[in-house]
Amino acid sequence: NLIPDKIPSQKYLQSLQKIQLDSERQMDVELMGTGAYSPLEGFMVKKDLDNVANKMRLSSGVIWPLPVILDVSKEIANKLKVGQEIGLTDHSNSILAVLKLDQKYLFEKNKIIKRIFGTDSTEHPGVRTMLSMKDYLLGGRLILISKRVSENKEYELTPSQVRKLIEEKGWLKVVGFHTRNVIHRSHEFIQLEALKREFGDGLFIHPVI
Repeated sequence: NLIPDKIPSQKYLQSLQKIQLDSERQMDVELMGTGAYSPLEGFMVKKDLDNVANKMRLSSGVIWPLPVILDVSKEIANKLKVGQEIGLTDHSNSILAVLKLDQKYLFEKNKIIKRIFGTDSTEHPGVRTMLSMKDYLLGGRLILISKRVSENKEYELTPSQVRKLIEEKGWLKVVGFHTRNVIHRSHEFIQLEALKREFGDGLFIHPVI
């Protein structure tokens, strides 16, 4: 994870230039910070974004299918310097993370969009979303300062918490189920059948919410 051993002082954090994140980017920051996006350690630099678009891999060769990027306006990009540390905030201006800026670069939307989605049609919601993003991207490593505000917080577990629970239960073989919607009887059949065929010790259900 990207949680530092010692949190920087409030005085230092408040001295940083700040960028306010939308809810999607706040979630990206938290997922990177807790290790859920491992091995990603920050918003993508250009070589990683290009590699993901062309080969669905990070520049290190690790499989990674979608961009995780931080977009800003040209005006904001012009005020920032490579090597600078930037405070990334939520809507109430509380700092969630610090970004060490490794790169700022032009977002070549049309090229990236066609490669990621296989189309540039604005009928595609992903294309519309990416076209609405700002024109410059910031790349660099993060440290997580605090988690975002979430009404589902009591149900959210970090990867290390999940591993600890599995270890405490003594499970050696775990069946995982990733779901977008409420589980129904067909799902239940698949889960029980997988547990039976694979001699699974337990079932880990991972819902997208």
